[in-house]
Amino acid sequence: MANKKLNAHVYMETKTKFIDHKLTVLQNENGYLYANGIYPTKILKQDLPDWYIRCYIYHQYGYISAKGVKQLLYAPNYAFDNHLYKDDCLYVSYNGKIERQSGTDLSIYSGYDEYLYGPCIVSFTQAVGRYSGYDISDILASMAAKKQWYEERNGAGAMQI
Repeated sequence: MANKKLNAHVYMETKTKFIDHKLTVLQNENGYLYANGIYPTKILKQDLPDWYIRCYIYHQYGYISAKGVKQLLYAPNYAFDNHLYKDDCLYVSYNGKIERQSGTDLSIYSGYDEYLYGPCIVSFTQAVGRYSGYDISDILASMAAKKQWYEERNGAGAMQI
């Protein structure tokens, strides 16, 4: 990295913006990333350290930091059995505690900074264990339980993430 200061937890390859009442996807012609998916930077993907994991997040490709994570909360979805992690959610906090909102029957959480879904959950969780020193054993156990549930319904060879 050429002495570039990384201030964001998320850097996106593209940014979406309404232009003439149409949602338009913009990409910097020089390949620079957008901090938090909004702010143009002079940072290229090769400038990011190894702890930035490339994922499909917020309906586009970007990089999320696995370093400095204070808490993770994995919320598996057992409503659909036609794919493994697609509807699961991994809440990520870099600052405080993730808490379930009281007074609701739904699982609504507060205190998280980012959320991930799909196959990104697996790679990001492993990277957090490596770069943040966060104990991921409970999350890995929950993911293994979800995988077992999925395989019981679809067979071991029917892996769709």
